[in-house]
Amino acid sequence: MASYWGMDKSGYPGDAAMQTIKQNSPLTFTGFYLGPTTSGNHPDTGWMTKYATLKNQGWSIVPLYLGYQNDHFTTAQGSADADNAIDLAKNHASIPTNTRIHLDVEQGGTLSSAQISYIVGWLKRMISVGTYRAGVYAAYTTSQQIFDAMGSQANTPYVRYWSYYISSSAYQNSTTSGTSSLAAPSPAGSGFANASMWQLTQNTSRTYGTVTINPVDISSSIYSNIGEM
Repeated sequence: MASYWGMDKSGYPGDAAMQTIKQNSPLTFTGFYLGPTTSGNHPDTGWMTKYATLKNQGWSIVPLYLGYQNDHFTTAQGSADADNAIDLAKNHASIPTNTRIHLDVEQGGTLSSAQISYIVGWLKRMISVGTYRAGVYAAYTTSQQIFDAMGSQANTPYVRYWSYYISSSAYQNSTTSGTSSLAAPSPAGSGFANASMWQLTQNTSRTYGTVTINPVDISSSIYSNIGEM
């Protein structure tokens, strides 16, 4: 099965830059940060009015919600933050229903049981409300921990996993020009077999056409339109 390249960047690069990148790269999808989040971890709103613009440029859009990372780890807070994500997506970013929103979990390694409770609370609230689909961005080892905690709702269609494992230097320059010098690898290569997406570079620099974007993270996906899957 073919895989596809995509990107994510915390700050919005600008309309013209995103158009140039789309026209001069193999990238098919982009992360889209919701904000401001309840946690305060992503106060920036640069992406929030750009959904229609990016869709018209041909991007598949993968919304991300940066919740609590160090504290407030309760099931109730996870559920409340899911409601915040839904509100931001629906009422402020005009993102269509059934789009899959990914909870951004930055901490890798083995998470505490309290943090797992927060993540599970977020995912299960997203699933129960049903306005948007649920996903999680996490380290490959952490993805397995979350998968195990989700029980019967661990996998598609309930949850998709965007796993990160920063790979070998072979991929650091794999999408630096208009055509990829390396095929996008299967997300299973992240180390988590159920991953739909794999972030394999972090804080790298890429030049597409006349635009250099730095820093940017590069990922692969099993679908070109992963944001709608």
